[in-house]
Amino acid sequence: LAKFSEMTLNVQAGELGNKLTLTEWKKVKTLSLSGHIDVRDFRFINKNLKYISKLDLSSVSISSYENCKANYIPDEALYDFMILKKVLLPESVETLGRSAFSNCKTNQISFPDQIKEIKENCFQYADFSGKMALPVKPPTMIHLRTPPPAAPPAILPEFLSTGNSFRKTA
Repeated sequence: LAKFSEMTLNVQAGELGNKLTLTEWKKVKTLSLSGHIDVRDFRFINKNLKYISKLDLSSVSISSYENCKANYIPDEALYDFMILKKVLLPESVETLGRSAFSNCKTNQISFPDQIKEIKENCFQYADFSGKMALPVKPPTMIHLRTPPPAAPPAILPEFLSTGNSFRKTA
């Protein structure tokens, strides 16, 4: 078990699932990746690695594939991860996809300063019980599933309500 509990891998986009057998993957509790990943790797993580406690993506580059842009945390990427204690995202991430962290329970997550957009339901039912390092500058757009209030929250005074989202005014 100890052989696979902490895993550091250099990967190429779309190849994460080929690195170990599913039996070996089930033993991984801490996963650190470097290299390039894309939406296929996030799908693999979402489907097969819901039991990991630490996910370090700080050294990866997220490539575009199909309809998923580069530097985008895909829709539902970490949806329903209930024992994930720590998440490190790459500094190059610009967009957090729809429901990317929905129903996720974690106590430490760091968001890169490059984030420009947070899609709707990104944190729906999420439980962050510890440290959450937010970007120095707020994103330029935050999408909401339900219509937002007429004015943005006091913590985001430079945002203008535009339908179901807030758009940065400056």
